[in-house]
Amino acid sequence: MSVIEKQVRKARRRLTNNIFLDRLAFGLLAGAGLWTVAILVVRLLALHLPLWQGAWCGAILAGLVTLVGTARARPSPLRAAVALDAAAGLKERLS
Repeated sequence: MSVIEKQVRKARRRLTNNIFLDRLAFGLLAGAGLWTVAILVVRLLALHLPLWQGAWCGAILAGLVTLVGTARARPSPLRAAVALDAAAGLKERLS
């Protein structure tokens, strides 16, 4: 494996990690919103339901959004090479 391929693989891993963290933040926001809605419904309607089940549903939703979103948006080696080119100002020598 050449030095260029190693750099592209490293860039692809970093881009995937960035996407993972972005999706994790969005998933946690969606899960927290779901749990907030569940708390409001339980309190407004005076229902006697345990709220921790809503927290688990929110956490599962956050995990699913994170994993599926990361898997769908994972960059290709070409996209990683283009990102390296742009960052280093190489005018598309690697890609």
